[in-house]
Amino acid sequence: MKKNLLFGVLTLLSLSVNAQNQKISFENSEGFSIGNLNNQKNWFNWGYVSDNNSKIINTLASDGTNSAQVINNDIEEGNWGGIAYPITKYNKYSISADVYLENANNSDYEMLALYNENNDYDLVGGLLFYYDGEIAYEDMNSSVTLGTWTPKKWYNVKAEVDLKAKKVIYFLDNVKVKDTNISNLNNEITEVNFSFDNYGSGFIVDNINIIDLENLRLDEYNNTEISIFPNPTTDYININSSEKNNTIKITDLTGKVILNEVNTTKINIMHLTKGIYIINIKTDNSESIQKFIKN
Repeated sequence: MKKNLLFGVLTLLSLSVNAQNQKISFENSEGFSIGNLNNQKNWFNWGYVSDNNSKIINTLASDGTNSAQVINNDIEEGNWGGIAYPITKYNKYSISADVYLENANNSDYEMLALYNENNDYDLVGGLLFYYDGEIAYEDMNSSVTLGTWTPKKWYNVKAEVDLKAKKVIYFLDNVKVKDTNISNLNNEITEVNFSFDNYGSGFIVDNINIIDLENLRLDEYNNTEISIFPNPTTDYININSSEKNNTIKITDLTGKVILNEVNTTKINIMHLTKGIYIINIKTDNSESIQKFIKN
């Protein structure tokens, strides 16, 4: 039987952030400082996590040099707490993060949990990494076992949120694991949480990306002499360019490289899952970065 999970969040401060795409790697260049995370750049502790338990460190990171670490408090064993960040109310956006879990057979971890503070802190959805090695998706109405996890390994967790369609899609290492209907939550998501129950081991978070999918603009990078078609597409991307030599890289919205090609004008993307991707095309004299949709 699983340990009793406390999803309810204690009284939290209401915060706001500017509407823009955001990348958070806790680097000094982003305005963060090594030391206590609480109150840096709108991040805050909640529950049974104190300033001494949440830190920005420079000893382990998935991106750059720094990351955010939460360590356990032995006095509060079994009591939930974590770190949280307010989310701008985009209509359609993705949010992803890399998470590193210290040990199995200790804490339960709730990663990339989306909450609505305006509806009694209802849990919209989150990925649970249980102490016994099981991974599950959970929300207010359902629980789905997804597989198992290994300690001391980076995992990428991602949610694609569409408030107009009232849907959230969750991904684990870029594989879709769950569709969620959020119509019963007043169509709001106000913050993202990373938390645990203080049972002897902690976690690290890094490389957070929040992307406004409705207003994703790459115009400033585009060379109008290089074009792609069709877009959206289901099977192939064709490249129209006056230059023959090229290198092509396709990434997902977290920056993970999906495909590399050289000197081609037709790319097979049938194996890609549905979603939005970025294609970077470099020639001898120019470069173009564009987005495309795989249906």
